[in-house]
Amino acid sequence: MVTLTLLESSSMSIPAAVYGVLMFPIGFILAMYGRRMIPRVSPDIGK
Repeated sequence: MVTLTLLESSSMSIPAAVYGVLMFPIGFILAMYGRRMIPRVSPDIGK
């Protein structure tokens, strides 16, 4: 949106839109993967 407004060029805003659309699902998948790989700490382990 910023590129479209400042540069007045719709072709310059396409890469930013594609990046935004691609990074949300990839970030979600990586976050879920990380949550599964890191073991949860039990409260009674620290005692």
